[in-house]
Amino acid sequence: MGYIYQTETFILPLHSSLIVATIQFIEANTLEELYEDVEANVVIDIGTKIEPGALVFPNVSIGKESIIGPYVILKPGTNVGSHSIIGSGTVTEGNCNIGNYTTVHAQCHLTEGLDIGNNVFIGPHFTTVNTPRISVGEGVKFGYPNTTNDPRFPIIIKDGAVIGGDVSVAPGIVINEFASIGMSSTILRSVPRGKYIKAGTIWKDEV
Repeated sequence: MGYIYQTETFILPLHSSLIVATIQFIEANTLEELYEDVEANVVIDIGTKIEPGALVFPNVSIGKESIIGPYVILKPGTNVGSHSIIGSGTVTEGNCNIGNYTTVHAQCHLTEGLDIGNNVFIGPHFTTVNTPRISVGEGVKFGYPNTTNDPRFPIIIKDGAVIGGDVSVAPGIVINEFASIGMSSTILRSVPRGKYIKAGTIWKDEV
């Protein structure tokens, strides 16, 4: 196809017996036809542009005419829709869904299980967390293997939501349709449909 990329084979730490391949794009590529790696279960549709340094893990799909920015990391189970933009340096931690016509700006951290709808705008430095409480005490190990087994509660961002830069969202939150959240806000409770939250708010109660 003439696309410039390299495939690296390595042992995935959490599944030590599983050898997988990661596709790293070393020059910008705009796909003129469907790219499909059956072994790695990676599908990238026509017209999508992959910028240099992007890493695409196994079990990832990307729709038509999207843009994946430089040094984006899409971990296993990530699905990106059509006509969407993932900004440079953004990381999905796996099992994330990102809809159609959605923009996720640069250097965002998308925790495992995050579900983002269609026509959503997210500013840079957006961060999510999915564990409400992390175990502490003797015998707890935070490296590999992690011994905490703390429960995780994914976040849902519904169609048409707009989120400014430097916003942080707590575990299990639902940001409903057409909500608008100003920059540098902290979201600790779910946000109703159409709600406007001004910049710098610590959103604790639905009022």
